[in-house]
Amino acid sequence: MNAKKSFVVPFDDIGPIDTEFPFILFISQAATEGVLGDHLASVGQRVDRGVEVTSLVADNSGVVCTLRHLDGGEEQVRADFVAGCDGAHSFVRKAADIPFKGDAYPETFVLGDVEVDGAIIPNALNLFFGANGVAAFFPLGRPRTWRMIAIAPPEVGAEINPTDRPQLTLDELQRIADVSVPIPLRLRDPDWLANFRLHHRQAEHYRSGRFFLAGDAAHVHSPAGGQGMNTGLQDAWNLGWKLALVVRGVGKDRLLDSYEAERLPVGRFLLRYTDRLFGQFARAAKGGVIANIVRTVFVRILLPRVMASPKRRARAFRILSQLGIRYRSSPIVQEGQPGLNVGPRPGDRFPDAPVTVRSQATRLHHELIGFRFHLLLCGPETAWDSAEILRLEKRYAGLLSTRHLSRAGSESVLCDPTGSALALLGVQDQAVYIIRPDGHVSYRSAGASLDGAVAHLANLLTK
Repeated sequence: MNAKKSFVVPFDDIGPIDTEFPFILFISQAATEGVLGDHLASVGQRVDRGVEVTSLVADNSGVVCTLRHLDGGEEQVRADFVAGCDGAHSFVRKAADIPFKGDAYPETFVLGDVEVDGAIIPNALNLFFGANGVAAFFPLGRPRTWRMIAIAPPEVGAEINPTDRPQLTLDELQRIADVSVPIPLRLRDPDWLANFRLHHRQAEHYRSGRFFLAGDAAHVHSPAGGQGMNTGLQDAWNLGWKLALVVRGVGKDRLLDSYEAERLPVGRFLLRYTDRLFGQFARAAKGGVIANIVRTVFVRILLPRVMASPKRRARAFRILSQLGIRYRSSPIVQEGQPGLNVGPRPGDRFPDAPVTVRSQATRLHHELIGFRFHLLLCGPETAWDSAEILRLEKRYAGLLSTRHLSRAGSESVLCDPTGSALALLGVQDQAVYIIRPDGHVSYRSAGASLDGAVAHLANLLTK
């Protein structure tokens, strides 16, 4: 700010966070899509590019989808359900007649993946408050080192209105950087340039019969906070495991009903959070006395004080990383009886902690992974009847795995000799946890009885 470093947020010191990856990683959407595409190919699947949905007709048993290919040819396929992950102008959302309420921001935004010459801090988010604008530089690495995002000053924004001219030139991006960044920077070698307007909207429902919405089809918002892609991926993962179980005939329809109950509130919070954050940046981007006051108070006084606290940094990290997302009001999570007084509650993300198996160091998340429910029995192995556990595993073969977490035990036990993992879970003597395929707590209870856990699984699964 004003060519001086105002403050640094040390996200490498975020306090006790139960994750193996306690840092912020900037990675482009293109790189993320590449990783997902490669994984899809490794299991013999692919994304069909250049195929357009032109008609969706639902009946009592499925949806007839008409597809148009690049060569003009059409085909019809029948699906049990349709998930609309087709962006802000979603055809699926319109076919399902789901309202998309919200509005547009008046500001013009610019974006460029570029190389930058100048005194910019490498491998870090650089946020600049200039005399007449705000600009952020995110470290991408490739295809270019930096992604610049800025709010165009009014006089420039009027010239590059994306409605009239959606293309942006390097000279125009440089001009915006010159007034938004208080130090000299030279932009060069662009890979992608764009100017656009942003909307803040959310679908009124995420499910309508056999139609579902996820990602930008369900919610669009400011990029402030870097939450868009991660939120869309979490939408898809939350819906995906539930759809898979129902389509396979082993999951009950209430699983699908829970998708909107769990994810719509997350989208609502996201819109409020990004709207408030964007409002601060938009006010700071305007010239004049008011903007200078906002920049001075917000950047030099409020942010340094807020982020000086390890607890506040940890909270900010949980919001940015989305580790703090929880579904406590979900209709498919349950607190058994007797209940636990502390530890992750039903609907919370199941925490991670170091443990050992066969004297080898590992972590809870490494051991409780895979597309199934995980029954975690916390306490001495002798507290449970092995025959009862075998019957439960046989009943839900391929859908349920069972592990023991204890201070000591047989070779297959997750050993926690210090008791730190058990304490994190709020276990004093014995407890039962069921963890969902997406890593959230589905059920928990104190004691060794499995009656509540058995009833809970029967409420979700058809076997």
